Amino acid sequence: AGETLTEKENREAIFFYSAVIVTIATLYIVHSRLKTNRRFSAAGISIPLLFAFYILGLTGQVYFTNLNSHQTFDQTKWEQLERKPFKMAKTMTKDKVLIGLTKKQVIDKLGVTKDTFANENIDCIKYWTDKGTWELRLYFKYDNVTESYLYEEGMGN
Repeated sequence: AGETLTEKENREAIFFYSAVIVTIATLYIVHSRLKTNRRFSAAGISIPLLFAFYILGLTGQVYFTNLNSHQTFDQTKWEQLERKPFKMAKTMTKDKVLIGLTKKQVIDKLGVTKDTFANENIDCIKYWTDKGTWELRLYFKYDNVTESYLYEEGMGN
């Protein structure tokens, strides 16, 4: 019941663009009502417009924060912290910096973690980030990273 950061950001982008479309459509309707001298109708439609502006502000803030979260990797800072910097982890996954690295290269770069899981089907390393319950997950196939993403566990039943 969890989700990756990409899934969450895509959902937030949909909310943002939906709010933009609703706001523009409502502004167009209010404008057309005012041009035809239907002021009371325009005033009635303006009330939901205030709600649309509020939603647009909230979703826009989240959307643009997600777009502007680049942080260059600093190995010294990374190694000093038990919970790893979220923005660094996000930048590494978005830029696919870790894809193709061997397990030894990953450990040399990111350090050792207690959170590993391996069986005949899966070989995974996790690094916990400093942003709530988000974790950087790295999956290996034939000793090379094939997937890297940020994941947040959900509330399961």
